Amino acid sequence: MKKQNLEDRLKLAAGDMTPDQIKNLKETYEKEFSNLESAITEETGKQLSNMRSALLQRRIDKERKRKQ
Repeated sequence: MKKQNLEDRLKLAAGDMTPDQIKNLKETYEKEFSNLESAITEETGKQLSNMRSALLQRRIDKERKRKQ
């Protein structure tokens, strides 16, 4: 679906462009798409890591309270 959206954007923007300009625009869109996907993946990983860390810290705190 994301690739289709990318193709649709390209068709809309490519109205009066030369084939070289269309090729360059497509490459730019694909780079932006790739960068966006990698940024989303990285951010998701960071958030999951933070959630795991917080959960572990809560368990440690809970165990400390139980021992006291």
